[in-house]
Amino acid sequence: MKLTEGPSQVEELNGLESWFTLPGRPLQPLPQWKMAVVTFIGVDVVTSVLFWIIGPFIQNWPFLLRNSAFNVAVVACLTWLAMPLLTRIFHGWLESK
Repeated sequence: MKLTEGPSQVEELNGLESWFTLPGRPLQPLPQWKMAVVTFIGVDVVTSVLFWIIGPFIQNWPFLLRNSAFNVAVVACLTWLAMPLLTRIFHGWLESK
């Protein structure tokens, strides 16, 4: 049973490329150094804000629980807030050669 129309298409991801793809646009290789710069901006801002907001509430938790809770919050904020926003802001720069 054929499940696709036309020839199949395989896209290979090597890292965080899916964070840098705008909806409805095909994945394309981007310079890794540019992805690293934008990722740094996202991680730096998200961790700074989360330390300020949730840090005081979890500071007395056991280390492993505190670290895991903080990392879950960082990953969630990066995935659904920061990286989609940064991708839109920097899309022209990311795609320029």
